[in-house]
Amino acid sequence: MADSSSSTINTGHSEVGAARTENIPVQVTTIRLTKENYLQWFVAIIMGIAGQGRIAYVNGRKVEPIETSAAWDTWFLEDNQ
Repeated sequence: MADSSSSTINTGHSEVGAARTENIPVQVTTIRLTKENYLQWFVAIIMGIAGQGRIAYVNGRKVEPIETSAAWDTWFLEDNQ
């Protein structure tokens, strides 16, 4: 189980308290993309991203809020993970 930590991040707009459970970068797949294995690589990447709960950022379902809203800071942090 991953350790949780809290930090305060200054994004230039406001300070955001962020609780993080995924502190370590994760290798999504060991499959190296070549000209011959795109489909296999694509499926592995999509499964890896979906497994991390970030697929909505890739397929566009997680819409960017207005930059002046309080939700924008959280969206920005999550979108850049």
